[in-house]
Amino acid sequence: MLALGLVSGGCGQREAASEAVAPGVSSAPVVYGVDDRIEWYEVADAGLKSSLRDAVAVMVDWSYVSTDEVGHVVLDGDPALGALEGLCADQRFRSQPTAGMCSGTLIADDLLLTAGHCVPSLADCASSAWVFDYLYEADGQLAEVGDDDVYGCVDVIVRPDVDVTGAIDLAIIQLDRPVTGRAPAPVATRGSVARGEPLIMAGFPSGIPLKVDQGATVVAPRSQTADYFVASLDSFHGNSGSMVMNGAHRIVGVLVNGADDYVNAGSCNVVSVLAPDAAEEEAVYAFHGVEALCRRAYPSATLCGDAAEPTCGDGFCTQGETRVSCPGDCQGLFAVPEAWSCNPGFYGQGDGCDCDCGARDPDCDAANQEVYNCAPGSACERDGSCAVPIPASWACDPSRFGDGQRCDCACGAPDPDCSNPRNQTSGCAPGGACQADGTCTIPIPEGWSCRRRYYGSADGCDCNCGAPDPDCANPAQVVSGCAPGSACLADGTCENPIPSGWICPVTRYGRGNECDCNCGAYDPDCAVRGARVLNCGAGGACAADGTCEEATADPGPEVVEPGPEVVEEVPDVVEADPDTAEPADTEADTAADTNEVSEADTHEVSEADTHVTEPDTTDTAETEKVLARGAGGCEAGGGGGWAAAGVVLLLGLQRRRRAGADSHEA
Repeated sequence: MLALGLVSGGCGQREAASEAVAPGVSSAPVVYGVDDRIEWYEVADAGLKSSLRDAVAVMVDWSYVSTDEVGHVVLDGDPALGALEGLCADQRFRSQPTAGMCSGTLIADDLLLTAGHCVPSLADCASSAWVFDYLYEADGQLAEVGDDDVYGCVDVIVRPDVDVTGAIDLAIIQLDRPVTGRAPAPVATRGSVARGEPLIMAGFPSGIPLKVDQGATVVAPRSQTADYFVASLDSFHGNSGSMVMNGAHRIVGVLVNGADDYVNAGSCNVVSVLAPDAAEEEAVYAFHGVEALCRRAYPSATLCGDAAEPTCGDGFCTQGETRVSCPGDCQGLFAVPEAWSCNPGFYGQGDGCDCDCGARDPDCDAANQEVYNCAPGSACERDGSCAVPIPASWACDPSRFGDGQRCDCACGAPDPDCSNPRNQTSGCAPGGACQADGTCTIPIPEGWSCRRRYYGSADGCDCNCGAPDPDCANPAQVVSGCAPGSACLADGTCENPIPSGWICPVTRYGRGNECDCNCGAYDPDCAVRGARVLNCGAGGACAADGTCEEATADPGPEVVEPGPEVVEEVPDVVEADPDTAEPADTEADTAADTNEVSEADTHEVSEADTHVTEPDTTDTAETEKVLARGAGGCEAGGGGGWAAAGVVLLLGLQRRRRAGADSHEA
């Protein structure tokens, strides 16, 4: 069984950001019988339709929320579902955005019901926004989202494994302000559903805009234990936390678990279709959450009936109370000073002294707390600043400063590690040393846009990287970043570049193995008689313009996991990376690395292939390098998708961080 939320680490990142799905690898949605999911605007019952729009919200990482020039809220939904899951051209919803991570439902003016694993900690609560109106109002027309539709999480009132235990994977969170103009959805009281009872589920499958399933039924009520029930719900990743309603339109369950979903169809993925009586989707009985809330004496007349009026001293920060007016109630995220610029979930949580965050962390007053964001060995001053700060000019990952691992050169300031001659130097061209001012005697050219460790490292001729690679002077070095058989010119560009429109992995272009169709440009392999056509579904053919002749809907790139045939033999890498997990060398390098992965590559590179964070090994360096490039090489542009988000996520997990790096206001 699989938990269906898309949270990852503490940053609420889409799961695909670190665990891409390629054809032949199952993910975690499933359909029972007929796919009953419909758009919100297709719901016929006007009352139900209104209720769903009012109450259902999607969980989105704050880093995916921005505002456009006219004040509309924009949610980063790249990549589209088809690219994210490697779907065949005939699959439903494949062109839709994937901004969501979990689903939730408004059950009181400032309370939202969701799955417990969606918000396992205050840090996750603080890192995520909850957004209403993430739905289609008409065919292809997304609803406009305004500031009043976006809310933050300030507390987890019903906590998983604390207020509810065992199989009750529920949470009730408090939003940063009461929701106005929307009616909460009613929750059914204690009791069980009946076998065969019809159900309705509303949520955000695979993170796409709101979908409604009105064709499910109860398969196993589990009335004796009344912990969860099993139903034939068409659920996917992102449906975690989705409300499950009965025929009276009352919430009876919250989706938490499900069966595997996508299956391989030869060259792309399709939704797994199972018989309804084989259902494995689990929904926790929702009344457990409300009962736990009322046991905690939360002042909600809506949910707890005879609950006491909110007052200072009741243990909950409500009704306009603040950390100044009622400090005893307003703890946790409410107690975070306005000047605090790091993740609010790190303030006063006993998880280490977070220094240089704009205000002093109470954890810094406790003994044996590790100090973060400062130079190694530094204390945190009473004003919350570092006694020995990381230099303001330091441009590499803060966790690399004085970490004792290696001499990080060309980072804007001298690295203390460079004083140890035994430490390997990083950031300089081959033969270069790090000088006292932190610069290289032989620097890497400023125009170099690929990973710095690829420059002159005898790991192959890295072409189209913004500057000539010294490795290209050796004719024995394999050329990367160009079309097969191409040479690299003296100016560092390809004699025969990969077409600029090519959006599938460069490892697939003209490799002489299979016809990669729907990749934005014609693949020369498609001219080979008998070549297997990929990405078009069964019986598909590839036209001269590189599109599927029999594609039924929304042609787009579909990616097949590169096989062993794309691995090229290259000389051993001269400079082995001593780190067990290498962050980007500099913040600028991080941006370059983000842009090294094209949108087509984003769903193709698995966690093991994401070289931004993985060890450098000589037997995989070349394959890793090629996979990480977009069409035309390593130049910036076309990053996007989850590759960029994956870098943010993984760097966000570094405990030593710049002030504000984890702020939900980013």
